[in-house]
Amino acid sequence: MFAPEDMEFISRQPARELTGAFLKERKELAISSIRETRQQIALLVNLHFKLASYTYEPSPKFEFTLFANYLWFIVVCHFLIFSIRLRGPFEVGKMVDQTLAAAEQFCHAVSDRLEKTNPGRLSPARQNQAA
Repeated sequence: MFAPEDMEFISRQPARELTGAFLKERKELAISSIRETRQQIALLVNLHFKLASYTYEPSPKFEFTLFANYLWFIVVCHFLIFSIRLRGPFEVGKMVDQTLAAAEQFCHAVSDRLEKTNPGRLSPARQNQAA
């Protein structure tokens, strides 16, 4: 979606309206993709915090750090969307890489949380929900 080769190819085409349409479509696609990623990360962070009380070794410091990183991720996503609207999707490659790296960190944190979840502590919550 952000490959500079695509822009280079389109810019060599004689029809200028094609370039404009291509840029508009890529901007919309990029912004939509960022919003979807942000929503998926929000779901993962929500799951992570729900499981926090069911872990073998709870860590308030880790939870606070994760929450602070999540807030920073949201700010970066908004800035990235603004930058894409302003400069276009092909000018923000490094920022996209950093945003994806942050998203990957959240995925790892939730994976770690799942590994450290004590399944025995989950069953009372299930019984309370059934009642």
